[in-house]
Amino acid sequence: AEHMLDVVNTLPVTRVAHGFQALEDMDVVERIKNVDLTLVMMPIINLNLGLCLHIKDGRPCAQTKGGEKMHFRELWQHPFFTLFREHKLKITLGSDNPEIGGVPIKKTISALAGLDDQYTLPEGFDLLRAEELAILCINGANAIFEKASIKADYKKLLSHWIEKYAL
Repeated sequence: AEHMLDVVNTLPVTRVAHGFQALEDMDVVERIKNVDLTLVMMPIINLNLGLCLHIKDGRPCAQTKGGEKMHFRELWQHPFFTLFREHKLKITLGSDNPEIGGVPIKKTISALAGLDDQYTLPEGFDLLRAEELAILCINGANAIFEKASIKADYKKLLSHWIEKYAL
């Protein structure tokens, strides 16, 4: 989390990949909100690479000397859900180079929505909803490095999808 804070405070960035460790420090979460930063998250890749957070008393915390690390093995445990739903951070999803070991974005979305048998989510878990997917996509459209006209075209297509599926 301290590295995320350093990036946010020193670089003129508008988006940062991954960033799930922000959950270790609520000051970092608040700073991300205040500077209107978008986090591009790849939950499955994080799990595949050994997602862990520093914890104290069973909750994420800023790293301390001798602090414990908690490794997460299940998709539903990923900080994505907490950062997006509880802390209302601006998040979008990414594929993280599927050609060289990443995961296609469709697979990530399917898994978060409970539609991929490879990733089981507990009974009663609040799956990703169409409305949330629309928000993630809008956040992504706003964060991409592209001409305003291309962003506008994408948002128009997205608007049609939202009208059809999310309302």
